[in-house]
Amino acid sequence: MKRSTLLSLLPFIVINSFGQQPIQQWASRYNGPISNADEGSAIALDGNGNVYVTGNSYTSSTDKRDITTIKYDAIGNQQWAAVYNDSANNGNDYGLAIVVDANGNSYT
Repeated sequence: MKRSTLLSLLPFIVINSFGQQPIQQWASRYNGPISNADEGSAIALDGNGNVYVTGNSYTSSTDKRDITTIKYDAIGNQQWAAVYNDSANNGNDYGLAIVVDANGNSYT
């Protein structure tokens, strides 16, 4: 009985959420170290409303991309940016997905 009740409420919640217009709270832009093309690929949120964005950017003049992950606080201030370069092959590196655990650690 409880299972059917839960399933019958689900379509109601989904339908109502589509009817609402999103409201922009803040916007921020990241400009990598050499002011070249920076691309975001994935976003994650933690329990405190912090936003984590991962993607790639050019971090040197070698014309190679590195994984770049940025943390913003709940009002859009950049907290930190981390860059990863796979030095074993020194090729292009891309951050395609991100997960944040309960302790606020991000995994790309």
